[in-house]
Amino acid sequence: MSQTESLTDRTTRAAQWRFAGAGVAAVARFAIGIVLARLLSPADFGVVALAFVVLGLAGPLGDLGIGSAASAAHGAACAGWLYPRTAPRSCDGRPRGGAGSAGRLVAR
Repeated sequence: MSQTESLTDRTTRAAQWRFAGAGVAAVARFAIGIVLARLLSPADFGVVALAFVVLGLAGPLGDLGIGSAASAAHGAACAGWLYPRTAPRSCDGRPRGGAGSAGRLVAR
């Protein structure tokens, strides 16, 4: 990447890669569906097709940022911001210390 590349160029290139990746994923899913339709019985393929539908509907939820929000909430809980009395240790297992620390408030 050159220093003179504009934000518009970078955004356009990123969007092209994103669309190309989505296209390859769609073709791969279609090909896998064809192979499974040939290998499985109609009843078994119906179960697989139902799973494809459920995963297809659940996939966009991953783009909503729910995972990032859950991770941030876990980090806040680990740091003692959400529940200071229940977090006597930091996320890496070290005891909390210092004056006014939430760790001192927990009965040990």
